[in-house]
Parts: sequence; C-alpha cells; structure tokens
Amino acid sequence: LFFSEELSSTTITGENKGEFLHITPFGITKAIADQKVNEHTLFPDFEAEGYLLLGLKGVTGNTTISFYFHFLHSSTAININKSSLTWEYFQLNEWVKFSDGDIISDGTNGFIKSGIIELILPETEVTREESDDNIYWIRVSVNGNAQYYPEIKDIYLNAVETTCISDDALIIGKWVPAGSIS
Repeated sequence: LFFSEELSSTTITGENKGEFLHITPFGITKAIADQKVNEHTLFPDFEAEGYLLLGLKGVTGNTTISFYFHFLHSSTAININKSSLTWEYFQLNEWVKFSDGDIISDGTNGFIKSGIIELILPETEVTREESDDNIYWIRVSVNGNAQYYPEIKDIYLNAVETTCISDDALIIGKWVPAGSIS
C-alpha cells in the first residue's frame, strides 16, 4: 500500500491536516505531515525477515571490538545458511554494509553456535536528527529462515578467547571463575 503524491498537492486547505507516523526502532518518523508525503509506504520498509540491532555508546569508528554471543542450544540451526547474515552500520541516515575485511573473525559460524565475533568499526558521521547521544549502531539481518536461528541468551563486549597451557591437575578441565585470570 502506497500514499499518493497527490496528497501533497491538494489545494483545499482543510484537507489532509492530519499526520501519519511510522514507529521504528529509531523512533517515530512522519510519513505524512503538513500536507506533504515524506514516506510513500503505509508501513516502514523492512526488507529482511529478521533483525538484531546493537547500539554501542562511547565507541568511535576505526576501533576493533569483539562480542561474545551466547546462544541457547537449537536443533533447528542445521537449517541455517552460514553466509546469510548481513552486517551493517548506520552512517548518514542509511545502513552501510561492513566490508569483508571489517569482519575479522566469526566464531559463531554465522550465528549457528555460541562464539566470539570480532569487528573493525568503520568511521561514521552522525547527522540523524534524533541523535542518540552518539550511539554507534550495528545491524545484523537475515533475509530468510529467521525462525531457525537460536535464541540469544547473552551478548558480552570485549570478549577474548583463552587457552590453558598449564599441566596442573587442579586446573585442567575445571570451571574458572570470572575475574580470576590475570
């Protein structure tokens, strides 16, 4: 369903004084306001089937960041195409795909299993009217089979992988409490 451009050119001053709003993850945008059609669609245009939005406060572009994605076990993950995720960042009121070199590693194998994903955040310019206190926005989307992806239990920042090199029987195979490694 589309709004006709004719709504913008009405000459009767009493017509079309109302507004039509789109409610999105980034706030409210006016599809029709002041007798002008700003957005032509009845619903906001979300092309993908599933989205994950991550807002990072206090980070800048040209920075390396790592996330640990902890997924609940899912037997339906076998139906996922490992290369079907699209990683984007918000730049000048639009979503821009990460370059292949900006995704350093993906230990989740395309969100199939828990693991660490390491990214280089490209430089951005913020011009969006509803500036979110300089939040760096990342969007992960999938075009199909979103129902097969495992549920996210937790997401942790600044994750690192460690390897035990000790032969001590008190350590090998044991759970190591958080904050006990230095």
